[in-house]
Amino acid sequence: MWLAQVETFGQVKPQEPLILKDDYGRVEIAINLGEFAKKYKVNVDDRVVIKKL
Repeated sequence: MWLAQVETFGQVKPQEPLILKDDYGRVEIAINLGEFAKKYKVNVDDRVVIKKL
């Protein structure tokens, strides 16, 4: 899956997935105006691999 690396949610269209750094410096994977975990069926303890291309 390709994710746009952005600084704010507003940099992508509604329902587009994204990756950004949160206020605490952690990586956040989300969907603008949506629910990433629900759409992609991931849970808090699931392992996710992130590769920068």
